[in-house]
Amino acid sequence: TYFGLTIGPDGKIVKLTNPTESEPGWYALNNGQLNSFFENARNNKIQLSLLVFSSDQETINQLISNPQAHAQNLIGEVAPIMQQYGFTDLNLDIESVTLASDSARKNFSIFVKTIKQLVDQKKLGTLTIDASPTVLIKNYLIDLEEIKNAVDKIVLMTYDYHYFNSYVTGPVAPLNGVESDSEFDSAIAIKVALNTIAARKIILGIPLYGYEWESLGNTPRSAVLPGSGLAASNRRVEDVLAECSSCSAKLDTTAQEAYL
Repeated sequence: TYFGLTIGPDGKIVKLTNPTESEPGWYALNNGQLNSFFENARNNKIQLSLLVFSSDQETINQLISNPQAHAQNLIGEVAPIMQQYGFTDLNLDIESVTLASDSARKNFSIFVKTIKQLVDQKKLGTLTIDASPTVLIKNYLIDLEEIKNAVDKIVLMTYDYHYFNSYVTGPVAPLNGVESDSEFDSAIAIKVALNTIAARKIILGIPLYGYEWESLGNTPRSAVLPGSGLAASNRRVEDVLAECSSCSAKLDTTAQEAYL
């Protein structure tokens, strides 16, 4: 999956961040930075997916205000890109993390269904959508029950149960914990998803990163100092362990996730 191109409020791909600066995803796709990526895919017969993305709530609100027209704009822009570079899947990653009105949810479903119709008409391949497990239990923008037949794959983003703005430290993707420590966990998310979605359509998203915080204690779920959270790569964690003589990795046996 190429991550990715940014969707504007009218459904068109964002090409410039300002009049003199190219949008990074668009620039990388068009200036040869991805040549080795495409060559590797061709040589190894790897199927390619193009991800289009938005996480800005105001942009998303405008995007779904005219769902059919904006879906047509999006496909009008991505169809030639997919055909030129050999993408055979379109990944729709619209990340709204607030409760949505019934009308907003309906409009988003129309947007997705229109995209699927156009993908099929133009023989572009398959349609994938990314969704937080939270949409299974709360009225967020994505109504999986309504759109499950309009998409070929659903990536369940089973991560960020704790994240950089969390009030307490804790696991990014706890396997268990609902009965003791968590509002929601990955095992429950999968169980709930299977009540709605066919198993063959589900792709489980897992995190290859962690978070670090300044906290008031050194045990899991210690209170966090506001604004101190940062993403932590695997290399960052290895460096901390190498440099800190008093640090050691431990296992949260409920979450089945390591921490230090």
